[in-house]
Amino acid sequence: MEHVPSDPNPADLVSRGIDPDKLLQQKLWFNGPTFLSGDEYPNRTINCREKLEEYNSELRKTLLMNKLRTINRFVENLKGISRVTVPLTIKEFEKAETFLVNKVQEQEFSSDINNLKTVHIELVSGLTSQAFIAALKRFMARRGKCAKLFSDNGKNFVGASNGIKNFLK
Repeated sequence: MEHVPSDPNPADLVSRGIDPDKLLQQKLWFNGPTFLSGDEYPNRTINCREKLEEYNSELRKTLLMNKLRTINRFVENLKGISRVTVPLTIKEFEKAETFLVNKVQEQEFSSDINNLKTVHIELVSGLTSQAFIAALKRFMARRGKCAKLFSDNGKNFVGASNGIKNFLK
């Protein structure tokens, strides 16, 4: 038994919804693929290495998840609240998967995560210079004095800058 690719496969004509009138005009439907009338099937090679790596990767992940589930179960049993002896559950699998994803994210994205933690977003009462200065004071009270402050040169930033410069004179 051989696999027939989609293009020379007469069954695919019907599954793609060909009109019956057009089907009657198709030589492929009545004669089948051209390689069937030859003496031998075409020689095709299949690259199994790529699929094998994909399967091995999935297998390693599954083995790791099972070990994490078992470790989590062991730790829960050590706590002594209740001893669990039933087979590992889907909930335990999800807990182990979440733990694993968090650890990988911590390892791979720690600098990004830390940078996101330092973002300060605050709603202000208006777009005036006074509202900006009040928000800046609250920001500095929480985070400390800024080493650098970047601006998009909006009117409230420029007005606040002028106000601060006048105050410092």
